[in-house]
Amino acid sequence: MTNTPAGMEHRSFTVRDVARLAGVSTATVSRVVNGTSEVSEVIKTKVLNAIATLQFSPNEHAVGLGRANSGIPRHRAS
Repeated sequence: MTNTPAGMEHRSFTVRDVARLAGVSTATVSRVVNGTSEVSEVIKTKVLNAIATLQFSPNEHAVGLGRANSGIPRHRAS
């Protein structure tokens, strides 16, 4: 059994869920996950704890959509 908050069992979690649990914005979660900018150690710890609690992993389809809109080249399978 996990320590998942009540009412959030047996579902896929989103960046929004992580942000709510950590008490930060979705942009902050993105910064921590992607390591794109400096985030204080206190905030980083809150986000990483929320990720661990929810057993969050980024949805590959959502990541691909984000890349499609950002101009970042997609990885192509060989």
